[in-house]
Amino acid sequence: MVLDYEHNGWYEARDKVGFQYVDCIFDQKDILFVSRAGINEARNFHDANQITFHRIKDYADNF
Repeated sequence: MVLDYEHNGWYEARDKVGFQYVDCIFDQKDILFVSRAGINEARNFHDANQITFHRIKDYADNF
């Protein structure tokens, strides 16, 4: 699991949160990715209202 909104301070109902269409690149030891997101008072999980950016540091060391 790379996105866990419940443990990141985003306190919303599951039917209101969704991350879709993730795209990523590798940056040496990190993975950088963006996601279309329905979060922070989106009408529902599918109606995206944000694009979020994330970094997984040293991904190979975590598996």
